[in-house]
Amino acid sequence: MSHGEGWHYIQLGRYVERTDALAGLIGAHFANLPNPGDQAVESEEYLEWVGLLKSCAAFEAYCKTYTAELRPLRVAEYLLLNAGFPHSVRFSADMVHAALGVIAELTERKAEQPVRLAGRLGATLSFSQIDEIMAGGAKAYVDSIRRQCAQVHNAIHQVYFDYSIESAMVA
Repeated sequence: MSHGEGWHYIQLGRYVERTDALAGLIGAHFANLPNPGDQAVESEEYLEWVGLLKSCAAFEAYCKTYTAELRPLRVAEYLLLNAGFPHSVRFSADMVHAALGVIAELTERKAEQPVRLAGRLGATLSFSQIDEIMAGGAKAYVDSIRRQCAQVHNAIHQVYFDYSIESAMVA
């Protein structure tokens, strides 16, 4: 079954929004941690971490991948960098890139800028290591991801929604 252009725009918007929202949520949560280690979460913090995972629809999947023993580095890695988990930042960024590719084919529009920016965002997430992220500060990393996501959003808006009639007539 082939989906139309409108469906792909909806998917694109959904994943751009999810990428930014998840990154913001993760950044807010990790901003309150001085230097999260790889120790298991203490009992008084356990429900807070469960709440973070559940708000990302990730608790059950996390427990199946690891265990119910919550470790901040694992949680961050799972929510940010897991390519196979549909509610991770990386998965969402990869889906933004894929949707842009399909939309570019369907509309035959010159969309190099949003595709390039989405590819850069995906590469940032693909090649990042959780230890490096935490060493540089999770909040700073997530802020960078959110800035890149905003650049992708602005490029999408410029190419597909805020273009001049003259440029559309030339193409």
